[in-house]
Amino acid sequence: MRQNMQQLGYGIRFIIAALALTSGLLAGACCELPRPDTPPANLDELVAQQVGYLVDARKITGAAVGVVVDGETHTYFFGETKLDSGIRPDANTYYEIGSITKTMTSALLAMALAEEDGLILESPVEPLMPAGIPVPASGDRLITVGDLASHVSSLPRLPDNLQLRPHDPYADYTLNDLRQFLASYTLPVAPGTRYEYSNLGASILGMALANRAGVTYAALLNDRLLGPLGMSETVLEFTDAQRARLAAPYQARLIEDVCLPPRRGDNWDLGLFAPAGGVKSTLNDMLKYLAANMTPEGTALESAAPVLYEHRVAVNAELGVALGWHIINATDDFPDIVWHNGGTGGYNTFTGFFRGTRTGIVLLTNTAGSPDTDGAALGVLRGIKSLPTQP
Repeated sequence: MRQNMQQLGYGIRFIIAALALTSGLLAGACCELPRPDTPPANLDELVAQQVGYLVDARKITGAAVGVVVDGETHTYFFGETKLDSGIRPDANTYYEIGSITKTMTSALLAMALAEEDGLILESPVEPLMPAGIPVPASGDRLITVGDLASHVSSLPRLPDNLQLRPHDPYADYTLNDLRQFLASYTLPVAPGTRYEYSNLGASILGMALANRAGVTYAALLNDRLLGPLGMSETVLEFTDAQRARLAAPYQARLIEDVCLPPRRGDNWDLGLFAPAGGVKSTLNDMLKYLAANMTPEGTALESAAPVLYEHRVAVNAELGVALGWHIINATDDFPDIVWHNGGTGGYNTFTGFFRGTRTGIVLLTNTAGSPDTDGAALGVLRGIKSLPTQP
């Protein structure tokens, strides 16, 4: 289910598909395109079978893929930036990355924690908020910055006074709307009690960190993270020239319409929810981000790394949560997979890596609503180990 109000990124609905790596059409669906069952001989074939297949099967319109194997980067491009345009995406094509933004907001938190100026994971968030913005509590248990980053704040996914517009659902939500919601909301359980993925919580965290620094969220993100990592093409707001490189947004068809290509989707203005999902980026820049997370030493993430990827919350036996990132727990075959996905009105994205290695993936697509995107990305990442010939 990818309704607009539920779409901004990681969803519990994808956990089973992501862990099982089961993608493909339902049995008996019209125009079913069988997935190649020949074991891939190399990385090129692996990526084509996992991601290129989604384009051939009309599940997504196009994709830009970056795969890093032992520090060596390989890029792949499939489909089109706009249906019937004949224009293939490249490493400078823009995509809305959706909830992968949350990992950046959490990185800002982890860097602030390392500054040793009094902020700790247990710091209540309300004193950091702009004046007049309350934060609910449960008795004497206050919502902390750590709760927000790990989705155990007890805040809902979205505020119930968000009046969703069909094609740009977040754009009109104001600071006064947020104030009214928070002032009237009663937490169902004490913070820290249970996992509940919250776009609202991540947005409040970004707002609090920016207010604490005395700058806008965009300025904080650029000054502390994007600029130092050399991610000059990663933005919250486009210039006209950048917008011209944005892949057109699409929505995947429902199963009964599977014979048809994706239908046109929408670009979103996240507004106050920008810290939860407002970033736009390119494959080139996202590979810089992936590299810095895999090997943070000597980068802007070095001070953040000691806390950023540590398990904090168990969702179930297979899945945990760190700060912003989710973690598929290690097995006999694979180490921890640190990952996050993203989804907006016309884009599904994914980035993840084997913890403690220099092997990871970035997958950017301009089609929302396909549950196969996560499985394809994880299929590539896990499939690398089984290749008969390494890149």
